[in-house]
Amino acid sequence: MPPLSFAVRAGVAMVCALTMGTPAAASSISREVIARPVRAKHPELKACFDEALDRNPDLPGGRVVTRYVIEKGGVVSSAVVTENEIGDTRMAACVRRVFMSLKYPQDWAQRATINYPLEFE
Repeated sequence: MPPLSFAVRAGVAMVCALTMGTPAAASSISREVIARPVRAKHPELKACFDEALDRNPDLPGGRVVTRYVIEKGGVVSSAVVTENEIGDTRMAACVRRVFMSLKYPQDWAQRATINYPLEFE
């Protein structure tokens, strides 16, 4: 299944690629359900990049990929930035904090591992 692509606002284009923790239930989780809380955090993700640009105006844009785990009950239990083309470690830490704060529906029924690439420009 190809990644779901969508533009959120100028400055950040997001692509959602999913790797599910429970393969038997993988088809039951829609990409829209995964993407909704991330889209809601767009202002915070943009702020991570804006703060990095304040520190270094010559910072290039690029791809930042976060792998995170959603537990039963909709709580994110871990998040790790696995790719950081921008190279700013403070920005990566900020993005990680945003992903750790994501909230999914309380009736979330399975553990899922998600790889979520973000493209910052």
